[in-house]
Amino acid sequence: MQIKLLGLISLLLLSNQIIYSQYAGKYENEKQLSLDGKYRIYRHDIGYVLMANEKFEGTRLLKENEDRNKNEGFDLRGLIGSWESNDTLQVYRFDKTLDKYKDTICRISFEKYYDLVVKVKTYHSLDSYGYEEYKFNNYKILKNRIVINDIEKVFDKSSPNKKTVSFPLGGVEFNEKDGEIKSIMVSIVKTRYDYEKEMEPGKYSKEKRASIEYTNLYFYPKKSIKIDTTNFRGVFLDIR
Repeated sequence: MQIKLLGLISLLLLSNQIIYSQYAGKYENEKQLSLDGKYRIYRHDIGYVLMANEKFEGTRLLKENEDRNKNEGFDLRGLIGSWESNDTLQVYRFDKTLDKYKDTICRISFEKYYDLVVKVKTYHSLDSYGYEEYKFNNYKILKNRIVINDIEKVFDKSSPNKKTVSFPLGGVEFNEKDGEIKSIMVSIVKTRYDYEKEMEPGKYSKEKRASIEYTNLYFYPKKSIKIDTTNFRGVFLDIR
């Protein structure tokens, strides 16, 4: 029985690797180094991933010494959420078979790849994708978090500006050009019960139902900020 179980686990892990046999390294254009530097995560551009499907194939985990252009590593089959510690990574997945409007409770499970524990939060399928835009003055990266200071919302001028916001590393992406920050993007999952549905142009109705939204928060610098991403960990960087 133990031999059969080990064989099944090996088969499941192998199936995660096979997905890369035809396109390993060809279409991945963002890279993240783990907090301890032992692993690399590659993914497609997040916009492409969201439009493609809700299985989110194309988020690949490799050891630092593995070749991204070969059939190596494992497909995490989800969206990167946050680093909970050096050896624990939280990932979002979405399951269309779950009751879509019943509640916003997620199902939690654990998987292990190499010596890395992956904590999987599975929600029902996504209802919507959103984005918000802000301006900021400066930022700093702590042990496993990013702190962004002097926040000003771009569109909703009536909402009070926050002095500081903080997010765990993992679902963070830096966009830079010629050594300057162009934007910082933070991806989060929002859950709520009041879901607005557009009945006709300009007219909305609120339905009391559970809703899951994947939101990208864009932060644009108010002034020029120089950056050196050489030793960045826990954030995605463009490698195109």
